[in-house]
Amino acid sequence: MSPKALLTLFSLFIFLVLVYTGYLFWQEKFELYKPEAVAYFFKGEELVPVKQTLEKGADPIKGSLDRLLAGPPEADYISALPAGLSLLSYERKGEVLSLDLGPGLLGFSGGTAKIKAGLAQLVYTATAQKGINKVELRAGGPAGPLVLGGEGYTIDKPLGRRDVDLE
Repeated sequence: MSPKALLTLFSLFIFLVLVYTGYLFWQEKFELYKPEAVAYFFKGEELVPVKQTLEKGADPIKGSLDRLLAGPPEADYISALPAGLSLLSYERKGEVLSLDLGPGLLGFSGGTAKIKAGLAQLVYTATAQKGINKVELRAGGPAGPLVLGGEGYTIDKPLGRRDVDLE
């Protein structure tokens, strides 16, 4: 490649970097980007996202989980999660989000279908965030197998969307 061609490519690269940097600055300066919470609830038998704009600088992961655990936003949405479930802590480990939902997580009841529906809500809500593909669940203690409900539904690995498919 000739020196002139290399200089042209380098100039184009620098130009694109400057345009992108300017775009990011402009977006923040004029508050065009606001974080968004995305929580999944059931509307009829369909699992659907419910979006909520957060304040500038808010953590979309925490906002999404808080929105989910606060319960359905309207009467025509329902949640399969146990009442009183709370987020004790969360930690992102690469593509896995580790959630400690306290001992209330063990309060799932209503059969395997309801447990799977609640797990789907948790997993879909967490994996709606960029770069998160799986969810590790804890119930107030260290990571390890969890047994939910009277049916003995066992979770022994981080869950992705394919693991909680409702079909």
